Amino acid sequence: MSSTVQTIKETKEGKLDTKGPSLRLYLGGFMAAGKTSVGSKLSEMTGLPFLDTDDLVEAMAGMSVAEIFANYGEPHFRQLEKRALDETFKLKNVIVGLGGGVLVNPEHKAKFLPTER
Repeated sequence: MSSTVQTIKETKEGKLDTKGPSLRLYLGGFMAAGKTSVGSKLSEMTGLPFLDTDDLVEAMAGMSVAEIFANYGEPHFRQLEKRALDETFKLKNVIVGLGGGVLVNPEHKAKFLPTER
């Protein structure tokens, strides 16, 4: 079981500290921009678990991102990516690395940016 899936499972089972103030820190950027490196280092510094949405997608599908694209195409991957992202919104006190394409999607991007008043 990947660390991402394990963290989600432990959070849902109440094994992780979810009381008190809640923090979800999302790291976005282009593919290979260093989100995983930065997220892992922040995890070490803060003690918060680091999750990666691509890892969650792979765990959900039982195959790599490359295999998902090859076997089912990008639309299927994007559906899984949306489900993975939605799962992260249920968590507290985590650092989340977003897949390189998450913020390209206007629907996803809107979830992270404040709305105009």
